[in-house]
Amino acid sequence: AASASSSSSSASGVEDRGQRFTLAAGEGRVHDSWLQVALERGSAVRVVRSQRLQSAWAPACGLRYDGLYRVVRMERAADGSLRFDFRRDGAQPPLPPPRRRPP
Repeated sequence: AASASSSSSSASGVEDRGQRFTLAAGEGRVHDSWLQVALERGSAVRVVRSQRLQSAWAPACGLRYDGLYRVVRMERAADGSLRFDFRRDGAQPPLPPPRRRPP
């Protein structure tokens, strides 16, 4: 499984809903290509959330491993940026409860 860190603010392109999240990335970044490969192969991606993430699902401090997710969809925006949708794999321990109510 590849690894992904979710540490940006929602304004920077992460829409976090716990079991699912969307990551927006600029065209041509290194992680874009391996996320495309993960989508094509159906490979799992390890997700680590950071306290810097502006999300109810972020840890109170530091980093937290949140398990395996799959890239389930990729979409290209008019400006050339890519959006990747992730879904958490089943049969894992549940996520900790959100710190505040998810948007």
